[in-house]
Amino acid sequence: MPGAVLLSSTSSATIGGSFGIAILSTLVTRREQFHDLRIGELVTVYSPATQARLAEVQGNFVNKGFDAPTALKQAHAVIKSLVSREAFVMAFNDAFLVISVTLLVCAAAIWFCKPSRAEEAHSPAD
Repeated sequence: MPGAVLLSSTSSATIGGSFGIAILSTLVTRREQFHDLRIGELVTVYSPATQARLAEVQGNFVNKGFDAPTALKQAHAVIKSLVSREAFVMAFNDAFLVISVTLLVCAAAIWFCKPSRAEEAHSPAD
């Protein structure tokens, strides 16, 4: 019978880990989309900061031998990749925050758990 208990706890841990990974994966994906949209609202072709950065990156590509239209396309791709990268970093920060809060809540919940019967039997009588 102990083998069945071990098998049950092992499969429970595996299933729990699978659910945890699925939840975190979904969280990271959704938060990346959210942050990408939020950053994208600020990074527009009408923003002076974006225009300056596009001109700088386009100039770098022109200096490397690209023609102006191709350099502008490459500059847009670079800006988009920067926005995506920052969105992923922010999404992983959110995931670590969720993990940290969950662990703190679980650690605090331990204080409210009753001791097991085995611990009660071995504790010295007062």
